[in-house]
Amino acid sequence: MQAERVRPARLEITLTGELDTEMLRSESLFLRFHIVYNVACSDDNQQAKLSHAVRLAHEKYCGTLRMLERIAPLSHEIDIVTTGAPAHA
Repeated sequence: MQAERVRPARLEITLTGELDTEMLRSESLFLRFHIVYNVACSDDNQQAKLSHAVRLAHEKYCGTLRMLERIAPLSHEIDIVTTGAPAHA
């Protein structure tokens, strides 16, 4: 986000996973992961830049996500809303 020179008003990342067992046990394995990026920004120009930054982070720069993909399939969604309020400096 520094490279895009934007700062979100809010950024929330949620990761969920599905196990192959109904209850967590030591032998449980993950079947899949899903990550949701919830981002709030002040205007449409920031929205495009933040979308690009989040997509790059997800697809290219996050080593943790690369490791999760070795365990199980990883899906994602990016939800960006424009608040119309200025982002925090």
